[in-house]
Amino acid sequence: MGSATMGADSSTGGDTGQPGGPPCDLDEVLCSYAEGKVDPIDCGVITLDDDAAAWQAAVDCASAAAFAQTGFKVGFQLQGFDSTIYEGFYGTVGFVYGTGRLYLDTFGDPMLSAYSCNGIELDPGCMPDVGTHCLQCLEQGDGMPLECLME
Repeated sequence: MGSATMGADSSTGGDTGQPGGPPCDLDEVLCSYAEGKVDPIDCGVITLDDDAAAWQAAVDCASAAAFAQTGFKVGFQLQGFDSTIYEGFYGTVGFVYGTGRLYLDTFGDPMLSAYSCNGIELDPGCMPDVGTHCLQCLEQGDGMPLECLME
C-alpha cells in the first residue's frame, strides 16, 4: 500500500519503555477497535516522513472502506510543536457498521481518546498531502479517555 507501519518507538506513539513514552501503541488500539465480524483492511499508519503518495493511498484506502462499510483502520501523524500527535480512524463490522476516531497527543491528559462517529468521509475540497489527511468524523460523539494511558 506504500504506507509505513507503526513501530514501537516514541516517534510513532508506541511504548518506548522510556519515561515519557505512552504505554499504548496507536496501531494496536486501532486493531482492537476495528475488530469485528470481518478482518479489517490495514490502510497503514502514515508519518510525516512518508511522501504525499503514501498519504493519498492511505486516505483512498480508508475512504473506500468506509464507503463500502467494511472494516478498516488507518492512522496519521500530525504536526506537533511540543508533542507527538496521531489521529486514527476505524470501521468495524458487527450487527451494524460502526466508525470512530482516535486521537493521541503525548502532551495531553488524557493522551489517547476515542470518539464515535456516524460515518467517516472526505472533507469536500480538501486535497490529501503530507500532514493533511482530509478525513472527517461525522456527528462525532464525546471523547472517552482510554484507560491504558491513564497509569
